[in-house]
Amino acid sequence: MEDPRREVILVVDDDPDLRDVIRRALGQAGYVVEAAQDGAAGLARLKQGGVDLVLLDRVLPDMDGLTWCREVRAEEGESYLPIIMLTGLAGEADRHEGFAAGADDYISKPFSLEELRDRVGAWMRTRRFLARAQAQQLTQERAALATAMETSHDLTRLLMLVLDLLEAWESGAHSLEDAARLRSEFQDAATVLSAHVNLLRSRPLADQPPA
Repeated sequence: MEDPRREVILVVDDDPDLRDVIRRALGQAGYVVEAAQDGAAGLARLKQGGVDLVLLDRVLPDMDGLTWCREVRAEEGESYLPIIMLTGLAGEADRHEGFAAGADDYISKPFSLEELRDRVGAWMRTRRFLARAQAQQLTQERAALATAMETSHDLTRLLMLVLDLLEAWESGAHSLEDAARLRSEFQDAATVLSAHVNLLRSRPLADQPPA
């Protein structure tokens, strides 16, 4: 079984020799390299999860690489998947079509193994950065939700004290001791509630970047 901490690269290409070359080159760099010989097999592997980056041939036996890329982007989840196209079509128009379809980068055939490793490494670093930012945002959102729930609880407590005060006032059954007790409880509840509100105000909104 492969070490789950190693990043997985999926090569979608119908050339078995090229797949073997890529597997050896990136395997030596510490990646787990899996292969799919056509678009359908590549899509099926993606649905299983656990793929960190895709090397995609522009021309596949069963579909165009652009179509494959669009399908992946249309069903993309929360984690971003870098897609690098491998192609002999290196014209400006071809690159524009690839980027428009959702590709992140191009490697023109023939290519050097050093260039392959450099580009894969660069996009893996980008993916790790995005994953860390996403995890940090999720942690902040959970903390904000917890604070909001605490604030709601303290606000409810404060409102219940108001009702107790009104009930005592209407019944005429209040005393100096009751008034002092309610005043103390009001002050405590208001202090805690104010602290929660200030904490919420100090945090950036989830849809805004931190200052």
